[in-house]
Amino acid sequence: MAIKIYLGTWFQRTVLHLREVREFLEKQTSKLPLDKKKLKEVYLKLSVKSFDYQEGIINRIKVLSDGLSWQISEDGVILLTKDYSGDISEDVRRLKEFYENRLSPMISYLYSLGAPLPKELARLKLVLPFIIIGKEKSELMKVLEKKKEIRFYSKISSELAEISYGDKFSLFLNLKLNDEQTEKIIEYLVFFREYEEQLHTYLNIHRTTWERVFLIRKGEKLKYGDLPEVRSNLISTRKTVAFIEARIRQLERFLENRQKYAKERNLAEIIKSLSLTKFTPLSNVQHYIAALWKMTEDYLDSTIRVLETLYQENVQQELEALKLVTIISMMAVFFNIAVSAGFARAILLVGIVIVAILSFIFYYLMKIMLRGRKVKVPD
Repeated sequence: MAIKIYLGTWFQRTVLHLREVREFLEKQTSKLPLDKKKLKEVYLKLSVKSFDYQEGIINRIKVLSDGLSWQISEDGVILLTKDYSGDISEDVRRLKEFYENRLSPMISYLYSLGAPLPKELARLKLVLPFIIIGKEKSELMKVLEKKKEIRFYSKISSELAEISYGDKFSLFLNLKLNDEQTEKIIEYLVFFREYEEQLHTYLNIHRTTWERVFLIRKGEKLKYGDLPEVRSNLISTRKTVAFIEARIRQLERFLENRQKYAKERNLAEIIKSLSLTKFTPLSNVQHYIAALWKMTEDYLDSTIRVLETLYQENVQQELEALKLVTIISMMAVFFNIAVSAGFARAILLVGIVIVAILSFIFYYLMKIMLRGRKVKVPD
């Protein structure tokens, strides 16, 4: 096997999304209301020479482009492949450039309609893992000598391969698998890595979300006038929580399907031999994260309900103040009419206007006082 460089990532998708990609590659169109000119532009950037739609337990599309190939599975694993050209820095640059400037814009535009990605997820920086494959150790050592910045932090040896892992690169030496098996194992490596990264991301967002709500419940007293804004921010956070909870529930199905596919294609033993088996650990983490987010949802919902109750109480007090002002104003007007019976109409009108202005000032001061009061949010 010649030296190959892979780049991989994963976004949660379904067979419906994959069929949309197939339609786009076949006709450069979409059933969605997307701009036809834009669709044509993103297609031309891909430099598609041929593609193949493969059906199975996990359907996928394989595409041959100019100088490299790429594929997308129905569950969203994306894999780009390029033969080693003699300059690994250039090969890595080509793969990264193709993904960031051609493939990623196509995927983003095809799926641009629908529920937007929460800002907590949208601002995350994508780290693309590169994987170098080769049978002969001497070949790869020559490659690595030209890439001094490559550093590895762990190593696994088995009868099938020697694997070294780093932050940006993984290295497979003396790989005793055919091309198809190698491709599937690389796909699983990407899937496991990205699956774990997603769970870690959701764990970190849970921590910041919980802390934000905790500070409202345990922090300083809030002004009644600030309650609407605080409540609005929490409702926005609630939408993010709902989005992430849906994603976490989906993760379980993706993992089950991948495990089923590994058994069906006789990959389970290879995965185990290479110490890549993560089905059970990832399933346990997924259930743990799901439970954390259920707690977060309940904590957030109870806080929103408390704020709504406090806000409604303040609104009711403002209405009571308004009723009081109205009664006082009416009494003042009637009194003014009574004492002004013998005076000119103009003097009567001036008196009514003065009473109205004083009533408005009184109500406004009452409103400021009510909204300026502070309240401690109950635990």
